[in-house]
Amino acid sequence: MRVTLASILSLIAVIGTSGFERELEERQLGRGWNRAKYFEKYLDIFERCCEPDFVPGGDRFDCRCKVRTLPWFGIFDKWTSSCEGTTRWPQKSILAKCSIAALAKSIPGFETLNGALEDTGLDEVLMGKGPFTVFAPTDDAFDDAFAGNEFDGLALADVLKYHVVEGKVLSTDLSNGDVTTVNGATINVDLSSGVKINESTVTIPDNEACNGVVHVIDKVLIPPSN
Repeated sequence: MRVTLASILSLIAVIGTSGFERELEERQLGRGWNRAKYFEKYLDIFERCCEPDFVPGGDRFDCRCKVRTLPWFGIFDKWTSSCEGTTRWPQKSILAKCSIAALAKSIPGFETLNGALEDTGLDEVLMGKGPFTVFAPTDDAFDDAFAGNEFDGLALADVLKYHVVEGKVLSTDLSNGDVTTVNGATINVDLSSGVKINESTVTIPDNEACNGVVHVIDKVLIPPSN
């Protein structure tokens, strides 16, 4: 019988991972460039392994699912076992990897929004425990706003905060009237014909993340100048 290095490593891997949950396929997480699959995997892990036992607020809260990995020599990298992460490395948590910030990066057509969130540091806020509701303008919506000079005199962070509401509000939970945003100003919800937020229309509602929900809109929301 011929013994190869590959067969030895395979045997070690089986021994080292016996007793661990295998269905999650942790070694495949983050491989390649499929951000949508990456997001969906971590959302599934969060829902099954962090909830309902997940209690936000501490520096660290361990995931209750076991991790399949090789414990010797670091041959296989394991995904973090922390649901919420640490104060120093919140972006490495399971929460961050299925957050609103991660969701926005997992689907095409939101490069401008993602860049703006990173420039203002709000991407890290949207990796947090929340929950948040975000009305997300597409790249085309931002292009139209730039072309119309709609941002003149406005701070980018203030504009972005005008798209965020505290709490997880699904489209079925919306009602007619004003809603206060993180910016401090209010947006108007009109359900008389579809779902309108100020002058924008919600085109794709209820995109859920582990820390809230995203509703795609076709126009940038411009906060009142005062």
